Amino acid sequence: LFAYMSRDTCKVVAEASKQGIKVFHTRHEHGAVGMADGYWRASGRLGVAVLGQGGGLTNAINALLTAARGRSGVVALIGEASGAAKPG
Repeated sequence: LFAYMSRDTCKVVAEASKQGIKVFHTRHEHGAVGMADGYWRASGRLGVAVLGQGGGLTNAINALLTAARGRSGVVALIGEASGAAKPG
């Protein structure tokens, strides 16, 4: 799991670590997606990036497009702002 921890993703990242999932912290959201993409390309195993909502997602857009165009096996988990509207 490659993560740029934010206030809306800190619980997910902490729980993943508690469950024994190896977490690599990055210094920028773009780096988290780029590392997940590189992990897929090097290993053939699913790369997971955890990003904050809003500006965090915006910062990762170019890396997400690169992964998508390369048909990489990357999953991006995006945080949700507290108090956000819930469907139905």
